[in-house]
Amino acid sequence: MNSHVHRLIAIRCVAFVICSGAAFGTSIVIRSYGGEIAVAADSKRRDGLTGQSLDVCKVSEFANGVFVAGAIVSFGTIPPDNPGSKRIMVYDAHADGILAAKGLSDASAMIDRFTQNIIPKLTETAQIMHLDPTGRYSHELAGEWPILEVAFVATNGRVPSFRASAYFCTPVGNRFSITQHFNASAEYIVLGRREVEGYVVDHPEMFSKSALKFAEFFVRKAVVEIPESVAEPITLVIVDHTSVKWKARNSCPAVNPPANKKNGRVQKD
Repeated sequence: MNSHVHRLIAIRCVAFVICSGAAFGTSIVIRSYGGEIAVAADSKRRDGLTGQSLDVCKVSEFANGVFVAGAIVSFGTIPPDNPGSKRIMVYDAHADGILAAKGLSDASAMIDRFTQNIIPKLTETAQIMHLDPTGRYSHELAGEWPILEVAFVATNGRVPSFRASAYFCTPVGNRFSITQHFNASAEYIVLGRREVEGYVVDHPEMFSKSALKFAEFFVRKAVVEIPESVAEPITLVIVDHTSVKWKARNSCPAVNPPANKKNGRVQKD
């Protein structure tokens, strides 16, 4: 990053209170099996500024699929002399994800476009986090926890596809670069709490179940095992080669994006 940009960020950090939209603690499981892809997501999010637990939707629908995000899904600042004012956002992963998916039919292409857009914003975010005197972002800045995890699930009229990516900070002196890590599994992915990976290993019998039962089982187990970080209600979605089907919408708004005739249709509840 150029020195003048770094100075601007430093000024911004001194002038504003740091806040993040969410803390690490999500549990999202995506499973591909039998020609469909199921998504299960918990609804607990902790506000990085107030520490308050919120009941939120973690699945965003677009014209031919869904987008999910974990870790720090949004980041912004608040003027210290007006703590009740609206946050000045550096990024909002869900808004960026919907924008990245527009006009595309393949999940890999969506990830590529999203990455190109989000890395400069995450780089700025890391520099602001570094200047935060509380040290609340030490795990993210050390590269121990991802700063952001995302996944796209898309229907393209033939075979549904999904692709996930995690973004980590890499310290370079007193600055930071952002590295992208792809999830290579073609069967399932886990976003959020890493304990869920262990649950999958301990329950191989779930691989013979439907995609929806697999995904829901492991998020429900996380609700029981990690209640401080994961909570009901659980959102459930199935994406096949032609449609998006909500099985449990819960906190997610009832939206009906315009159908994409080339890539599939959106099925109403």
